Amino acid sequence: SRAVAARVAAWRERRAAELDIPARFVLPDLAVLGLAGTMPTAASQLRSVRGIEERHLRGGNAEAVLAAVEEGLSLPARLLPAPRRDDVDRNLRPAVGLVSAWVGQLGRQLRIDPTLLATRADLISFLNGDADARLSSGWRASVLAGPVRRLVDGEAALAFAAAAGGPEQGQLVLEERSGRPVRLDLPVPRAPWIDGGVATPTGEGGDRVSPELDVASPGSPT
Repeated sequence: SRAVAARVAAWRERRAAELDIPARFVLPDLAVLGLAGTMPTAASQLRSVRGIEERHLRGGNAEAVLAAVEEGLSLPARLLPAPRRDDVDRNLRPAVGLVSAWVGQLGRQLRIDPTLLATRADLISFLNGDADARLSSGWRASVLAGPVRRLVDGEAALAFAAAAGGPEQGQLVLEERSGRPVRLDLPVPRAPWIDGGVATPTGEGGDRVSPELDVASPGSPT
């Protein structure tokens, strides 16, 4: 039941926030899926759900999980939130990997689990503009939302600090974007019919194409 999964996941997020630990430490994703599939109604049934261990049921968690399952079972389908998209526009896909790397480094600097800051799903939800995205409110918004939005909008950039002996050596540094892209000196591609300098097809009238012929670059005389 999608409603059960949604309610259990919502409880897991609240519990993780109370304990200040990653949500997966409260209940792993496998357990959430297992609860949605089996929909247990008694504490004794929880122990047979795949992904649930005894440690997940301590401290009143067993009762809270059962309450979340019951709430999901009684939730009308029309009140279910729309399923989240699990990906972003293809133009933003590189941004997810880039921002994830920066969030991972930020977590190490703050000495906290990076998933407490943002998971990949959190970043996708934020970039998709979901109203309930975790990065859109609370302390995550004040720490991450601004820099992430500036990166995606092209107002900031990430650079690799390679200065030997510096405090940021080997780290990604968030910087103001200069707007001056690095020009790459790429070779002009050779004609597709030339393989290793040997002409393969023939030209007009049966003449073979010269093996020295390269594709003319734009603006060059022909």
